[in-house]
Amino acid sequence: MIRYIFLFAFSLVLLSCGESTSESQADEAATSGLGDLTNEVMEVHDEAMAKMGEVQQLMQALDQKANELQEAGEEKAAIAMRDIVAELNDADRGMREWMRGYDPSAADPATEGAEGYLKNQLQKIEEVRENMFSAIQKGQAALSGE
Repeated sequence: MIRYIFLFAFSLVLLSCGESTSESQADEAATSGLGDLTNEVMEVHDEAMAKMGEVQQLMQALDQKANELQEAGEEKAAIAMRDIVAELNDADRGMREWMRGYDPSAADPATEGAEGYLKNQLQKIEEVRENMFSAIQKGQAALSGE
């Protein structure tokens, strides 16, 4: 009889261990998915952040070019240059605002709503990146005379 009780108790222990393993595997899968999403957000951020120096250089070069054009009496060309400087400035500000608004604690897998938060942040940082790349392209084209 003791042997049966021991076997029964031992079986219960094994079953409970198996369930927690399944639960922990499910938790790990969910965490991994959020980790992938977090990595994607950070990759897009890093890609855009690497262009911040170029944005600053283009703003300075275009501003200087706009001043030269204005002094030469080419008002429309100077205004066009300053419009591109404004776009570059907006792209720069967009990145800074996104960084200020990003909350790593809201992206923590233990936080309720982390997946929705990360998806929203991915959408925002992709928009920041696109604005930045578009403004850079316009700035480069304007400087090269295209």
